[in-house]
Amino acid sequence: MKALSIAVTVLVLSVEPAVAAGSPGDTGIPRAGFLAARQAGTPWSALSAEEQKLLGRHRNSWSSYTPEEQDKLRRGVQRYLELPPEKRNAVNKKQQQYKNMSPEQRERLREKYRKQKRYPDS
Repeated sequence: MKALSIAVTVLVLSVEPAVAAGSPGDTGIPRAGFLAARQAGTPWSALSAEEQKLLGRHRNSWSSYTPEEQDKLRRGVQRYLELPPEKRNAVNKKQQQYKNMSPEQRERLREKYRKQKRYPDS
């Protein structure tokens, strides 16, 4: 029963509201305004201090990202924050190595990654 309740809640929240003004459930926000607010995503100021620190390079373009892109970045930050310290250090080291690569080396690495994604068993 609980799973059904959760499924119904998710379905209701994911469906675009088609509420007419003055009807029960009317938010008082014009439909276009409601949709614009829903599509706006998370404001930078709503991010935690840790999220802002880790996503600092995205600050100036944050509001131009789709809500899905923002969520993906935030999920990455959460995964990073959940890592034990030694794993974080390994991630930081790899990130620094990547920064020190030439553009050609980075492109080769990206291509290698794309091939591995395409053909994981090769």
